[in-house]
This record gives sequence, C-alpha cells and structure tokens, in this order.
Amino acid sequence: MDRQLYRILLSIVSFVFILGVTAGALLAHRMDAGPDSALFAYLQGYAGLVQQDGGIPLWRAFADAFLFPALALAAGFTLFGAAVIPLLLLVRGFLLSFSIAAFVSVFGINGLWLALGELGFQCVFGVPCLIVLSAYGAHMALKLLSVARGGLPGGGAMINRGLVLRLGICTLLLTACALTDAYATPILRDWIAARVFI
Repeated sequence: MDRQLYRILLSIVSFVFILGVTAGALLAHRMDAGPDSALFAYLQGYAGLVQQDGGIPLWRAFADAFLFPALALAAGFTLFGAAVIPLLLLVRGFLLSFSIAAFVSVFGINGLWLALGELGFQCVFGVPCLIVLSAYGAHMALKLLSVARGGLPGGGAMINRGLVLRLGICTLLLTACALTDAYATPILRDWIAARVFI
C-alpha cells in the first residue's frame, strides 16, 4: 500500500472512531445521572465491587485487548470488510467514551480518574493498534471488493512487509495492554479508588 493511500485510510478510520467517541460522550451526557437514576446505582455498585475485586483473569485480559483489532484485521479478508470495519470503530469508540463520560457524570472529576484507572491502558495501547490495523483491513477489503467487481487488484500485495511490521508492533503493544490490564490495572484501580472513596 502506498503511503498516500495509507494516510487517507488512516484519516478516515480515525474520523470514524472519533464519531463513535463523540456519540458515546453525548449519550452519557444526556442520560440522567442523578442519585435516583439506574446509571448512578450501577456505577455506585461497580465502584463498590472495584474495591473488593482482585482483577480479571489473564485469558480475559488478552481477549479484551485483542478482540476489536483482530476483528478489524480479519474483516479486511472479507468482501463485507468495508462495511464491518467502520461499524467496529464506531462501537469501540462509543463504548470507551460512554464508559468514561458516564463515570464523570456520576462521580465528577473523580470519575475521570476511576475511568482512566480502569480503561487507561486500553486507550493508550489498544486504540492506536485498532486504528492502524483498521486502516490495513479497510485497504484489503476495498481491494477484494474491487477484484470481485471485475476491477484490477493493483496497489501491491495484500500482505506486505509494512503490514507484517505493524502487525508485529501491534501484537507487542496489545500483549503489553493485556498484561497491564491483568496485573497492573487492579493495583492502580485500587490505589485510585482508595483516594476517591475515602
């Protein structure tokens, strides 16, 4: 894939992800977060469990870290990838921002610290990998669609050195995300919760 096309696709998938983030934040902002609301009760219960929870199993941390990036890349090998990848980006952006914004709506600035303690590593490691792999997945899906419609493949091989390199880097980053979610997040989360709910 040439650099100009890669930049265009990277810009498009980033924009779609930001649309999901915006939708999630707006919905959380519009929801009732008062003391009598279901959202307030849910997050209060969650915050109570956070202080007692020992973290998630390692297998689940790996599943959480790799799920969306792997689905985005896998969708690139299908004819429907061009439609599936934007949907995945919208859903992931929506879920992350809705969770963070809901915490802020209920707990104020303390909610931001709680959300970052819970989701911070996924945002730092997982989101860039999702964006990068989505751009490659979109490129492969568009190429397959062009071939299916009788067009010429063009643009080089579907799996090239750039993809292998970025896939290797993303695998390392997502592994780091899973390990930190399994082992470091509970410690960070407990440290933050102890200061928020004193």
